[in-house]
Parts: sequence; structure tokens; C-alpha cells
Amino acid sequence: MKKRFTASRTAVIAAAVVLIMAATVFAAGRIVSIGSHSLSSYDYTSREEIDAALEDAGFQKLPEKLADSFVMDGANLVANEGMDEAENVVDSWESFSVAYKDDAGRTLYVDLARTNSVYEDMSGWPNPTQTRTIDGIEVRYDRTEHYMVPADYEVDEETLQRAEQEDHFAISYGTPEPETLFFDNIHFIADDVVFEILSSDDIPTDTMFTAAEELIRLYPR
Repeated sequence: MKKRFTASRTAVIAAAVVLIMAATVFAAGRIVSIGSHSLSSYDYTSREEIDAALEDAGFQKLPEKLADSFVMDGANLVANEGMDEAENVVDSWESFSVAYKDDAGRTLYVDLARTNSVYEDMSGWPNPTQTRTIDGIEVRYDRTEHYMVPADYEVDEETLQRAEQEDHFAISYGTPEPETLFFDNIHFIADDVVFEILSSDDIPTDTMFTAAEELIRLYPR
């Protein structure tokens, strides 16, 4: 199966909808891909708005600062759809994406979703290149190359095969011109909340894990 989702939340992408395809496997029965949609601008900008929206969505409030230097900047509510082979929608749910920025302009995104038939375990994410255990929770890190192309771009067969066969290579649709970006990702599950921390700004791995540890400590064990 393939994981497929939009990544309009990433600051480097101007388009409102970007399609990412990666060769990952989901435990869900009929769902073979995921589509996610959010605005390219923030839905929420103030701390008060973000806190209220998180609570309305059933999530705990997040720290205003992560990893010492990343400050909460804005947030989006994300609509997700699980699709079958024929791209019929068989499940839908909402998630939440919060952006943090540092003084250098680098952006760290924290995405939260409730566990469901798709996110019931970690099997849907790429194989990690590094794993750490923090307070008894498995935290998985990977770095993935994304070949980003316009929506109507015809990708050659060799590149399509790479996306099918390689854990850490993906094709993304929706950028004005073809380009290659590398995304660092961290995934973990805490108290039935699926967390993804991601960035395309070459943030050090240890910084990503520090952010994960600070988020895990929101859920005392």
C-alpha cells in the first residue's frame, strides 16, 4: 500500500494542495492511501486561538516553545481522507498541525491525530533510520527525499519505481516547478495521539528528538 497525503502546511510549498506518495504499508484493511487538505495560510495565529482549537479537537495544549528556540507561530486544522485502490473515500478524520519557527526562519511542524484504523500502530510510517525510547515510548526518526513536481507533471517510470521500492523517497505533486527537498520526520504515539514532527530546514536530529521528548512529557507516565 501507499501513503498519500497533501503537504500544503510546509512553508516551502506555495500551492494549497500538494500530493505526496511514498512506499509505506498501512495496517488498515481497504485503505491504501491518504489525502490531507489544509490552507496554505494559518487558520489560527494567536496562542489563545491555537489553545482553544486544540482543546476543541480533543488535544492537550502544546508548549509555546520547543527545543529552546522554536516558538509557536500558527496552526491549521487538516482534513484527511482514507481511500481505496479506486480512490473512493472509505474513512475521514481531522488532524491538527502547529508550526514553530526559530530566529533563523526555520520551521518545525507538529502534527497531531487520534489513533484510528490507519494510525493504530507505527506500521504505516517509513522504516526509521534511527529509533530512541523516551519515557517508554518508541520514537522513530527518518529522513526522506521528496521529488516535488507540478500537478500535471508526467513522472518517468524509473522515478515511479523508486517511489514504489524505496522507503525514503517520495513523489510530491503541486509545486510550480520540479525540485528536490529532504524532509526530516519523527513519529510516535502517546496516549492514543499520533504525533508527527517534520521539517525541510535541515534541523539537527538531536533537536528533533528534544522536541519529541518535550511533547511526550505532556503525557506523564
